[in-house]
Amino acid sequence: MLLVNDDLTLWEIAHRWNNHDPDKFRLAGVPLEVKDSMRLMMDAILSLRLVAFNIITEKRPRNSDIPRECFIRTHLDAFHDCINHGRCNKKLLKFIVIERLQFRDWCERSKIPLPEFWFPKGWEHGDIAPSIVGIPPPIKSANRLPSELAQKAAQKRHEPLTPRRGSECAGNSNTRT
Repeated sequence: MLLVNDDLTLWEIAHRWNNHDPDKFRLAGVPLEVKDSMRLMMDAILSLRLVAFNIITEKRPRNSDIPRECFIRTHLDAFHDCINHGRCNKKLLKFIVIERLQFRDWCERSKIPLPEFWFPKGWEHGDIAPSIVGIPPPIKSANRLPSELAQKAAQKRHEPLTPRRGSECAGNSNTRT
């Protein structure tokens, strides 16, 4: 079944891509194929081939009001643990948000078949989900936040890291629970 969500967390994508329910608790841990997908996407984000909606890849300025968790350097150890050792930080994976069209572009550039849960056969940009019709072209620096969004994020600086918090880092007012 097609998802109309225009953005999903890395956790959700990795599970759905491998036909697993992201909300299902598993005593045996995360299935191997899901871990492999997580590692692949984490490596792509770290190497700047895949844009994460709420992760800034530039160095955090010393006097920045943007919360530290919005900067990739805050999570370098977690990225490397996931990529190199398969130890994936669930909290971080549920924080990282990837937009549908960014994901599609990465898949196409990497020659990876588009997953059917998000891109059914015959899907074309604009065929579904009215919210993605007419999306403006990407901003030149997709990982920078406008100053007003940075100020908004700064107000939330002391709140715990949550998916909603991640959306606020990116300035997205449409949050999921």
